[in-house]
Amino acid sequence: MPKCEIDLVKARLKAASRKLSERKQSHDRRITGEMTSGNVFADLGFDNSEEELRKAKLAREIRAVIIRRRLTQAKRLGCSL
Repeated sequence: MPKCEIDLVKARLKAASRKLSERKQSHDRRITGEMTSGNVFADLGFDNSEEELRKAKLAREIRAVIIRRRLTQAKRLGCSL
């Protein structure tokens, strides 16, 4: 991931953390949780939250296949050592 994208993600996470902190301070202390939309990217205020969620689900599925097939990095790249 390019550095500019990493910086953007860090900035968004920092802003979301600030918003969450403000929400916690303004709510009654007895509340132990918040309702979620089911999309963490939407909850964090990402512009393309649906696309981000699809990419995360795809990455999770790819990782599961790699683990299930016990692929090494060389095998994933199609290299023969």
